[in-house]
Amino acid sequence: MRALHAGVARWLRGALWVALLTAAPLPAAAVTLFGLVDTGELFSSADLGVSWSVRATLPVHDAVALVAGSTSQRLFLASASGSVYRSTDGGASWSAVAAVSAHDVCALVGCPDRLLLFTRSGSVYSSSDEGATWTAAGALTTSDLVSVTRHDLTLFALERTGGVHRSDDLGATWSAVGALDVPDAVEIAALRTDLFALTGTGDVARSGDDGANWTFVSTLSQTGMTSLLATQTGLVVCTATGEAAASADGQAWAWCGAIGQLAVRALASDVPATSGVAPEAPGLISLLGPWPNPSGAEVTLTMMLERAGPVTMTVHDAAGREVARPLAGVWLPAGPSVRQWRPAGLPAGAYWLRARMGATERVRTLIWLGR
Repeated sequence: MRALHAGVARWLRGALWVALLTAAPLPAAAVTLFGLVDTGELFSSADLGVSWSVRATLPVHDAVALVAGSTSQRLFLASASGSVYRSTDGGASWSAVAAVSAHDVCALVGCPDRLLLFTRSGSVYSSSDEGATWTAAGALTTSDLVSVTRHDLTLFALERTGGVHRSDDLGATWSAVGALDVPDAVEIAALRTDLFALTGTGDVARSGDDGANWTFVSTLSQTGMTSLLATQTGLVVCTATGEAAASADGQAWAWCGAIGQLAVRALASDVPATSGVAPEAPGLISLLGPWPNPSGAEVTLTMMLERAGPVTMTVHDAAGREVARPLAGVWLPAGPSVRQWRPAGLPAGAYWLRARMGATERVRTLIWLGR
């Protein structure tokens, strides 16, 4: 009877948490949460962590990171030993796509046109073909990287000892921006305009200035924390034994459910990694990636038009501000069109290229090295 009462109490807490989130003035979206367990099973939750069930048996037992690609059905998985897998059915089945020469993988991050893979020793690898091939893209000066998150086109990396690093060129170069005075940092996540960090002992810190300064805002009632995840409605954490808690703001937390397995390695969601960039679908215009990329000189822009018409292409910085307009309603013929663009006055960094024709918009990323 006591167990029954405990189960009912947990269900009520979870139901209250879901009700609070759905009543909050935040973007509503159906989100699937995933829990990676070192037994090789992938658990999923469709109710913000209240209930969990097995979605699939993974081909590895050391999965450490999962991220969605352009859609919620297209998922990518990385193991600590460097294997990369892809799913095209929302995680129900997986196929191997590549292997990276690293045995200390700790994070996988999705960007508008590439995947980034990180190792604990600070190496950064990049793939622009859905994980099929990987190239070295940069490195952090660290020996114990634990987590990386992306906010727009800016990356933030967290060391076990609390050091926080920032990259504005998708991992090519890094700078130290701040630190938490902790010995056991676990994960960093970006929620709306703030960064949040979690420690193994359950302390949660927040930064409102891109990681420069941190304030501890809450302490969870359990230790042994392994994962922190930002969703479209708030934050979710998990212990190594599978207990999940959720919060809308990082301050007030509710224990909402449990995966029911030991050794949970990571949490993830099926929210597309492109952060609002629409998945590639049939339309009036297609946009190839700029070439060369990265570039420090002239950039080749290649488009394919279904029919002749006016095309506008704008360039936006990491904050979303328009900084250049290579094409302003230029009439282009049907078929392939190639234009050369010479950026003028742009500082080195990562930029979004947006091409629009009619109701169709395409987005690609450019790493500009400056001139």
